[in-house]
Amino acid sequence: MPQKVSRICLLKTKQSIRFLIGVYMKLKGIIYILFFIAATVMGQHLTTPANPVINPNMVDGVLAHVNGKPIMLTDIYPYIPANRRKIIENNLMPNATSYEIDEKCLFLSLDDAINNNLIIEAYHNNPDLSIPANYIDQRINEIIETKFGGSRAKLIEELVKSRLTYQAWRESIEENIIQSAMFSFNIAQNIHISNSDIFKEYNSNKDKYTIKSSTHLGILQAETEEVYTNVVAKLAAKEDFSAIIKELELTGKENDPAGSIGWVNIKEDLTPIFGEPATALKVGEISAPISVEGKYYFIKKFEEKPGYQKPFTEVRKEIEAEIFAREVERLKAEWIKRLRSEAAIEYHIEKR
Repeated sequence: MPQKVSRICLLKTKQSIRFLIGVYMKLKGIIYILFFIAATVMGQHLTTPANPVINPNMVDGVLAHVNGKPIMLTDIYPYIPANRRKIIENNLMPNATSYEIDEKCLFLSLDDAINNNLIIEAYHNNPDLSIPANYIDQRINEIIETKFGGSRAKLIEELVKSRLTYQAWRESIEENIIQSAMFSFNIAQNIHISNSDIFKEYNSNKDKYTIKSSTHLGILQAETEEVYTNVVAKLAAKEDFSAIIKELELTGKENDPAGSIGWVNIKEDLTPIFGEPATALKVGEISAPISVEGKYYFIKKFEEKPGYQKPFTEVRKEIEAEIFAREVERLKAEWIKRLRSEAAIEYHIEKR
């Protein structure tokens, strides 16, 4: 075995990899493939790390075997974009390099592919479950109607361009339907949420379903002693707050000509130096000048709304949906754990 190989050198030829990537991109509309796939195509010059993630004895892109069935590199492609998006959007690896994120995506996507394989296998091993062929045909007809304008010829044309057989494409549609059916059979139908469960959740998280008090404030800023004196005089003459801003060509926060800073929660959104005088104001009142770093600020309270707790009837469906989603994740994790414990899984990459 040569010493210089790609870290993820999985397939035998560059041409075969380019072909597989092309198929995936056309079918899924993905405009990029992760760095580690690019490394597969162009990375022959890279040196092997001290602890290679890929078993150097592995060939033909087989990443794992599940009950004797191979999981190929191409099997994990559909899961890569979602896993990368989840890591980045949720900041799950804040200090990781791009390569480390790509590597994590590989392992997550491999496990997703393994789990998918186990679900499909569980379906075929369950005599009580059977999806009629006409249901699959119906779904295919819906796809042809919505995505190909009802033209089966256009579908075939796209499949030919992607070098994908109709049978292979049909099998992918069938797998999606099986996934949904197994989800319903093993998870969704086993979730029963009572009204008391929802009410208990409501009472345990009252802050979550509480609308906090809000106040509509305005702020006027005077940057010089001259402007400050002018503002004080006009306020003493009971001139309108917003009119003063316009007349003196001043601005409020964010250059609002009326001085409005919108609706805020005083305790959470304002610093104490502004929050304390704002709290003491009544609607329509203007604060005494507030001096901050040589500038003077005047706050006006335009309007305020008290906080209140949303009634149970208003948030019942929202709470039920949250409980359902939580139960789905819990039951799904238990289900997958059980499937994996009963399966023979052999990894051909170093599991991290």
